[in-house]
Amino acid sequence: MVDFQDIDGHTLTDKHQTIQRIADEKAQNKQIPIRPIPVDAIFFMVQKMDAWILSQPTIIDEEYGLARRNAPKIQAKLAVHKQSKPHEIRNPDKEIGVLMGYYEQERRGQWKKLKYSKTRSVRSLLPRLDINQLQQDFEDVRRFVTVLRTLSE
Repeated sequence: MVDFQDIDGHTLTDKHQTIQRIADEKAQNKQIPIRPIPVDAIFFMVQKMDAWILSQPTIIDEEYGLARRNAPKIQAKLAVHKQSKPHEIRNPDKEIGVLMGYYEQERRGQWKKLKYSKTRSVRSLLPRLDINQLQQDFEDVRRFVTVLRTLSE
């Protein structure tokens, strides 16, 4: 994975040309079998994938159904997110952190609040997402899936 800022070029067209040049060099050196990359097949992550998780907040409950005394707070918070537009939330990662703080896990005989981790938590939550629902909720996800299907043909 490459950060958008690490790709040479000032415009999207410049960056596409840089990516295409690198791909062509790799293909010529037989490092990777690749064909030309269409401009519309290059995607940059401009929203946080945490918004995807907030768009289907029940997966948090399914994964961490460890609530003890905070069940009413969790249900109220989940109800809010079911009604909201997650792609409009400014800091979805912080919002998930608050939500996950309502969940508890027993460790060494004590109940401790769960903490949201972009590496550990996301690894278990992303596979639970319904891709069809994501495509309905997020235009960029729909386009991404369409391009992947086209490129795999």
